Amino acid sequence: MKTDLGFSFLPVTCDSAKINIGSTFVACDGSQFRGIDFIPQAIRNGAARIIAGIQYTQELATFEQQYPRVIFSYTSDPRKALAEEAAKAHGYPTKKLRIVGITGTKGKSTITHLVDHMLRTAGRKTALIGGVANKILDTSIPSSLTTPNSDFLQAFFAACVEEGVDTVVMEVSSHALSLDRVHSIKFDAVGFTNLAQDHLDFYGTMAAYCDAKLLLFNQLKPTGHAIINLDHPWGQYVEEAAKTQLNQQQIITISKQKPATATLAILDSSLAGLELSVTNYLHDNSLYLTSSYLFGAPYAYNIAMAALIGQSLGIADEIITQALTSFTGTPGRLQLHVLKNGAKAFVDFAHSGPPMEAVLQMLRPLTDNLIVLFGCGGDRPKERRFLMPRAAAAFGDHIIITEDNPRTEDRLQILRDIEANIPPEAQHKTQTIQDRRQAIAAAVSLATTPSSIVAILGKGHEPYQIIGTTHHHFDDFEEIKNF
Repeated sequence: MKTDLGFSFLPVTCDSAKINIGSTFVACDGSQFRGIDFIPQAIRNGAARIIAGIQYTQELATFEQQYPRVIFSYTSDPRKALAEEAAKAHGYPTKKLRIVGITGTKGKSTITHLVDHMLRTAGRKTALIGGVANKILDTSIPSSLTTPNSDFLQAFFAACVEEGVDTVVMEVSSHALSLDRVHSIKFDAVGFTNLAQDHLDFYGTMAAYCDAKLLLFNQLKPTGHAIINLDHPWGQYVEEAAKTQLNQQQIITISKQKPATATLAILDSSLAGLELSVTNYLHDNSLYLTSSYLFGAPYAYNIAMAALIGQSLGIADEIITQALTSFTGTPGRLQLHVLKNGAKAFVDFAHSGPPMEAVLQMLRPLTDNLIVLFGCGGDRPKERRFLMPRAAAAFGDHIIITEDNPRTEDRLQILRDIEANIPPEAQHKTQTIQDRRQAIAAAVSLATTPSSIVAILGKGHEPYQIIGTTHHHFDDFEEIKNF
């Protein structure tokens, strides 16, 4: 790999710390700061050009006089300007790539990793962008955002071109669409997984949240396809919206029972994995698909969507089938480890009420002994300390409360808050073990039969635990692999 994926310096950026001599700084406002307040630092670091919001023209007049060698320009939309200027600076790299985008509340990581694996199995050179990691070929770095800012994205795409990548598979968050992080990118295929209550502090209503995700359809190439899960509660709404943005030939819908472009049938769902068939009426064929690493009905929809995206990209059916068989899962997304006695442990990123409930609801029918281990992160919405213990109590046979990322909050107080919301009828099956390593060992000790399941929830792929402001190395999957 010739490129540093950390991108220490960028030719166009909204991060004053990544400015180098000759760079352009675009002053984008955040929720708690003004971009123009970072202009002095950007100039000290060598910025040759400043782009700011037109509303700041008068306020920045003194800066223009103070720094006559720096070019100042103004725009009505700095975020779009950032995307456009970054693309231009890097030679419009997306024009040389095929790009797949997946949006939805849940399932994005699994589908992107599965599509990436299918493409690699087919011999394609790929890159991946998402909440777990950003990866070009076999080189990856941890991710801090589901979808990075456009300055990083365009640099990443340019690196993909340099490394000979032909296809990029990426998660596209609602915030990325609302904040123009993917502005001007044209997609060869897009997928809409589902919609669950999330980010309402930003959007206010579920309809507004859904509409933000629907912006992705506007960026689909005329030759591309949009794959939509019809069976989730917002499926019909999404399909109707897609019809106003795309032609009918571009829309591929998935359903078990409703009239759809593709029919999903779940043939078996057990601790042995999933067996399903996907009948694509556009291709006039059926795929028989099996996985030993993906479990439960929601993952059947993820598999079906990935397979249909694969078909739309020209991957042969036998390659899609082969790729699913060899796919070992996504880090931190119901990531499977088989314990020495044959019981199964799953590590998952579910760290709030609805995702946790969805995971446990999926696992509950697969076992007669479900051990639930979880904590609640500090400096995060307090409602999680009510919703998460309620979900654990509703589905778990044993509950272990432990630390997650306490951050700057009182560590013991977080545990007490969780304990207080365990319903009285579930207290007899609940214990609190503050040390997460000891808690995992205790959970394993309760998995006494091969039919047992241990659900280790909250941190997923994270290789650290945040105590105070310090990141300490801790990886749930590393820990469970000791047993």
